[in-house]
Amino acid sequence: MTTTSPNPQTEASPRFSALQRAATQWKRQLMDTTRSPLLYYRDLKTGILDLAPGGGDSHVNGSAVNSLLAGRRVRLSALITGDAPTGADPLAEARGRLKRIGQVAQAYLEEKGSGW
Repeated sequence: MTTTSPNPQTEASPRFSALQRAATQWKRQLMDTTRSPLLYYRDLKTGILDLAPGGGDSHVNGSAVNSLLAGRRVRLSALITGDAPTGADPLAEARGRLKRIGQVAQAYLEEKGSGW
């Protein structure tokens, strides 16, 4: 198998240099991390609802989470069970967290549109 070296005239052409500039700009845009909220994610006091088994919310019903992950509708009252050891109402807390998550999602929708 033979390899050919790039044509020096092609590399010097305006078309080739325009392609190189465009490729460089595309690479920069693809690697632009300034706009990604996922890269700067942090747990918020009211902006998350931990549904991981054995996670921060030990009163999560694992079978209800599995149903949710399977795409079925699940009531919040089926996801959150039991009483918190501190005497707080875990269902009321989960409702507040989901309300905040909904507000953030609505703000993103209004700002970015439905295609984000």
